[in-house]
Amino acid sequence: MQSPSNTQQTKSKLRHWLSDALFTGRSAADYFAPLIQAIDPDWAPGRTLATIESTHDETSDSKTFILRPHTSWKGFEAGQHVAIEIDIHGLNTVRTFTIASTPAHLAKTGTVALTIKRNPEGRVTSYLFDELRVGTRVGISAATGKFLLPEQHDQTLLYLAAGSGITPVMSHLRKLVEDHFPIPVTLIYYASHKQDHIFLQELQTIAKACARFKLFLVNTREENSRATLQGRIEASHIQTALADRKPTQVYICGPQGFDESARNALETCIAPNTSIVSEHFGGLVAKHGDSSVHQVRLRNSERILDASAQTTLLDTAEQNGLRPQAGCRMGICHTCKCKKTEGRVRNLVTGEVSDAGEEMIQLCITTPETDITLEL
Repeated sequence: MQSPSNTQQTKSKLRHWLSDALFTGRSAADYFAPLIQAIDPDWAPGRTLATIESTHDETSDSKTFILRPHTSWKGFEAGQHVAIEIDIHGLNTVRTFTIASTPAHLAKTGTVALTIKRNPEGRVTSYLFDELRVGTRVGISAATGKFLLPEQHDQTLLYLAAGSGITPVMSHLRKLVEDHFPIPVTLIYYASHKQDHIFLQELQTIAKACARFKLFLVNTREENSRATLQGRIEASHIQTALADRKPTQVYICGPQGFDESARNALETCIAPNTSIVSEHFGGLVAKHGDSSVHQVRLRNSERILDASAQTTLLDTAEQNGLRPQAGCRMGICHTCKCKKTEGRVRNLVTGEVSDAGEEMIQLCITTPETDITLEL
């Protein structure tokens, strides 16, 4: 039982906390955050942290990063991606990457694997490859994405992947290996040269061990290659790889151009009602012919920029020395959301043109259709 003096001290501390929380505008979370963080350095208010445990090279320009998320992280399904938040020389930066490992691996080891391909012109991947150190803590978002395996084991799957588009496919394949490969799977995987195929040895090992898995590696820039298939994706590749198999589910993952070419090639190779799930990476490209230039008024920074209807608002801002918050650059993570107060814009994902009123837009997938005003 507390003595009267101790009880009085407790009441005094409680009154002090209530006064601080109520009259300084600080919430309970704000008030307790320093104490919790001192006890658990991997905890952060409003987000989850993950520690870089190790890295290893996959190819000359791709690397796998092993992350250990805080135990409060909710996990993922095979094929999903996460937004990684990292401080690069004082600038808070967010990018989206796909998890290459499986939920069972997370349950067993407490870690996830992100396999990332270096973008020679990319500030973020250059930092990750050249400067990021083991032991660094980064923010990790909840996992999202619909590039998921079918729930029922009664499907025949076809995967079409290019470059680092193999990453979500690898998560699927590893999950299928854990499940003893219950369904037929065909993978056609495109890369410039043989040595550019990420996970090459593991893919070949799976193909040798699993009779239901058919693997076709395509080298798009090796004219004298002995590979069964050569060159860029076309209908004959799919017809050769499938033989007598009739896929009920198709997965496509690669750059935007590969996604479009794959869909064109599939038209004569699969049944009309076949389900197609796709995910592409890289910035979106405007497909309309309008090359006009419009003024973008930035209300917060009091600047006026010239913006082409062929260039996203995010690219326009960065070309003019601005650094708005951005992440995936594909319209997935919504980090680059911004309020448009005037003017019409085009959404490059849907192709829709907005009205002239006030609305929230995503800078990475939006181009101007008229002069516009942004709260930026």
